[in-house]
Parts: sequence; C-alpha cells; structure tokens
Amino acid sequence: ISGTGIMQDPTMWYTKLLATLFLGACTLPFAQAQQFSIAGGDISTCSGVLEDTGGPTGTYGNNENFTATICPDVPGDAISLNWIVFNLSQQLPNPLDRIRIWDGDNISAPFLGEYTGTQLQGLISSATIYNFSGCLTVQFTSNGGGMGNFAAGITCYTPCERPTAVATMSEPGPPALVCVGEEI
Repeated sequence: ISGTGIMQDPTMWYTKLLATLFLGACTLPFAQAQQFSIAGGDISTCSGVLEDTGGPTGTYGNNENFTATICPDVPGDAISLNWIVFNLSQQLPNPLDRIRIWDGDNISAPFLGEYTGTQLQGLISSATIYNFSGCLTVQFTSNGGGMGNFAAGITCYTPCERPTAVATMSEPGPPALVCVGEEI
C-alpha cells in the first residue's frame, strides 16, 4: 500500500488489523463500541476505543499535539484504558513521540506517567480510587521524525468503597501510632 499516503509501513497495518479484529471478535463490549480519535477532545463513555488520528487502518502524522479527557458516563465509575496497540515512533528529533496520562479531568491532576515506544503495549491505565471524577486525561505529542499508531479499549469499573474518616484527633501534635488490628 506504499505510496497511497494511507499506510507507509505494512507491519503497522497488520498490527492495527489484528487489533481491530481482536477488539471486534474477542471482546463483546468492544464489538459495537464507538471509535474516538485522540483529536476529538473530551469523551464521555464506558465503552469504546481511543485511537490515533490515522484511525483503525492508518498511522498518526508528524507534529501532532492533542489532549483528550475520557470520563465515565456512569456516575461513580472510573475509566480504564487497555492499550491493545501501542507502537509510537522512536525516530529523532527529541522529544520522542509520547503519551502522557493524568489521573483526573485535566492536566493539573496527579501525573501518572509519560510513555514512548511500546511501553504501554498490553498494559492497562486506570483512574485511581483517589480520583473522584473517575476521568483520565491523555495527551499525545508526535515530533517530526516518524509515524506510529496506538489504540486503547475504553471501559469503566466501579472503584472499591473509598475510605471515610469516622474519628478525628482533637489536639494537634504528633500523629497517633496505631498497629493493624488494634482497637481504638
């Protein structure tokens, strides 16, 4: 398919095809899931696929910079991203193509990490129990040195019951030292 502008590397095409088939045939929640481009901005769903700007059969371009906030459409739930395809270009110049993830609904939320190359392939990124919005914010940036692709299944989960304080200390001072299982 070289020269068409759609796909420069047949390996990437094959990888994306396999991921699309896997998502469509092997996991029922994704079979009818909507596809969301990283360029589309904010997303509110518990079923879908976050993908690069090339879509299911293409690659992203050079010099892209997009941020998407993915939030659950069910109150109280939290987002998980299952990185089915994660093959970012490693070509110079620096900085390399990368994805950054924050644990919340904006880039002021706690930073979960920055990933390049194939670092997220096959892994899951999830909102933590300390994230009351349940959202993840994902930023994708590519340099001018090469193209790649990525796709992540979007699902929701219900976090464990968040802890609530049932007692407070009335006097300021050193913290109370309590052993596990000790009655207070």
